[in-house]
Amino acid sequence: MNVFLWHKESLSVGGVLSWCWRLGELFKNDPDITVQNVDLRVLPMNDTPQAPFDPTRFFDRRIDTPAQFFALLNDHPDAFHVVNYSFEYLDVLQQSSPDLLRKLRFIGTCHTDEDYYYMSLLTHRAQWNRILTVSQRTQDVCQALFPELANRVALLPYYNIPLPAQPQPTPAHDPLRLLYLGRLCQHQKRILDLVELMRLLGDTPCQLTVIGEGQEKEKLRELMQPFGSRVIFKPSIPIWEVNEEYAQHDISLMVSEFEGNSISLMESMLMGLAPFVTRVGSGQERLRPGENGVLVPIGDMAEMARQIAYYQTHRDSLQAMKADAQNTIRREIESARYKERFINFLNN
Repeated sequence: MNVFLWHKESLSVGGVLSWCWRLGELFKNDPDITVQNVDLRVLPMNDTPQAPFDPTRFFDRRIDTPAQFFALLNDHPDAFHVVNYSFEYLDVLQQSSPDLLRKLRFIGTCHTDEDYYYMSLLTHRAQWNRILTVSQRTQDVCQALFPELANRVALLPYYNIPLPAQPQPTPAHDPLRLLYLGRLCQHQKRILDLVELMRLLGDTPCQLTVIGEGQEKEKLRELMQPFGSRVIFKPSIPIWEVNEEYAQHDISLMVSEFEGNSISLMESMLMGLAPFVTRVGSGQERLRPGENGVLVPIGDMAEMARQIAYYQTHRDSLQAMKADAQNTIRREIESARYKERFINFLNN
């Protein structure tokens, strides 16, 4: 069985790329299932900045021409195609080869809890053979939107993260080291809220590291200049190097307006960071405020700053939170049986 994971923006969508690359690694030596990541370059990409990596480390195929695209589809008529964000390619097929479109098996992936994304799935509802969701919220919504798929709307969070050795979380640094790792965009990620957060933190001993690429990177860098060396910018790093970066920090920040099920949040918890996040509607069932993380209302950087300042002076409580966060996500991943569940999803 062949599974092709479609990517239309190459190296720009970090969380989805992480999940897909790890899925390929998970089935790398499987005798029955071949998973390949496909870098689709036929249609123009948007202007989203790309991570500075070698694409050949991530992608198994690059498709540059319509002929290559149709050859991929025709040569593998029984394959599953995981569309991710590549809805435009379904539109091309609908216009140019509707008969071929009807013969193929497409998996819709609901990566985020957003009306625009739900509408994109609905627009192409006739194409879905099944739908993969990443949180209880996204599954509930998709089951209501696609009753015709019945039990083919599956909940499969991003539990294909390899489990590292389980050292105890490192003692909190002094000053506290805060980390934002992800896309640097205002839409969804509300990245500019970090400027207000740093202002409100005032003299609280802490240092913020920002890792990622995005449309707002230069604007964010400019607005952070008054904070000097307290804010460090780094380019995106490959998936296989993220654990080294997590190990150097204490708190993982997420200030988003909406999410599906944040992969960087799960990765950071697994490495013993305490998650300090905004309360979005999806993918946060595992968090218990004050025990294994901190949750604040969206946009409430005053409360986020207050929480950081509190745990700066209550190191034992922070250390307990880091350990609880690590144990929480480790238990989830250990019990998930991700490969088995993914195979069952395909065979259902």
